[in-house]
Parts: sequence; structure tokens; C-alpha cells
Amino acid sequence: MTPEHTARAREILGANRLLAVEQAVVLETDSIKAREIARAYMAMYLDLVNYVTNLRALGFTDEDFANGAAVTGR
Repeated sequence: MTPEHTARAREILGANRLLAVEQAVVLETDSIKAREIARAYMAMYLDLVNYVTNLRALGFTDEDFANGAAVTGR
């Protein structure tokens, strides 16, 4: 999830609750390779309605998910 999602979750849970988050990054200088790696990683999540719904709530659109999330602007 995005840092914005984590901030929202922290706000909902409060300061005294455990919040275990996953924020993936790709450490690759070649942008084409980096996007390939990221798309492969995200493929499973983009098949799960709850994840896509969450991403839409964070401002992502159908265009962002098109062609295996092949939009280069994100």
C-alpha cells in the first residue's frame, strides 16, 4: 500500500495499536526493468477486489490498472 494508506490506517487505529504494513520498493536504476518487476509483483494484488478497491480509494483509476498496470506515470 501507499504511505497515504498507512497514514490513514494509523489515524484509524490510534497510536497505541500495532500496525504492520507492507510498502514495496524496487531498487533498480533501469526504469523499464523496474516497471517489469513492479508489475510482476502487483499482478496478484490486481486480481484481488479488496486491493483494487483500496487502491481506487487512494486515487488510482482503471487506467492505472490497464494492461497489467502498464501506465508509466506511477
